[in-house]
Amino acid sequence: MLDLSGDAINWIGVRNAQSYDIVRGDLATLNASGGDYAVSVDACVADNQVTPGFSLADSPPVGSPWWILARPNFSGGPGSYDSNEPGRVGSRDAGINASAQTCP
Repeated sequence: MLDLSGDAINWIGVRNAQSYDIVRGDLATLNASGGDYAVSVDACVADNQVTPGFSLADSPPVGSPWWILARPNFSGGPGSYDSNEPGRVGSRDAGINASAQTCP
C-alpha cells in the first residue's frame, strides 16, 4: 500500500526487495480506456528506488487525478505491480510493461 502525503510517497518495504520501480498514470485515461494500463502510464517516476519512499518531482493538476503503482525488484528479477486482491480481474503487469513510459 502506498501512502501519499503532500509530495512524499511512502510504503512498507517488501521483504528481500533490493529496489522498487514506481509508475504513474492518468486515472481519467485509465477509466476511459476500460482499464488499459498500456495507454494510461504517464511516466516512470522512480527506477530502482532503493528505499521505500521518495518525494515526487511534480503533482497532478487539480481535477486530474493520477494512479501510482510500485513493484519490488529482487535479485532474481522484478516482482509484480499486482496486489493479488481477491476482486482483481486480470493483471496490471502486462499492460504496464507494454507501455513506452514504464520503468526499464
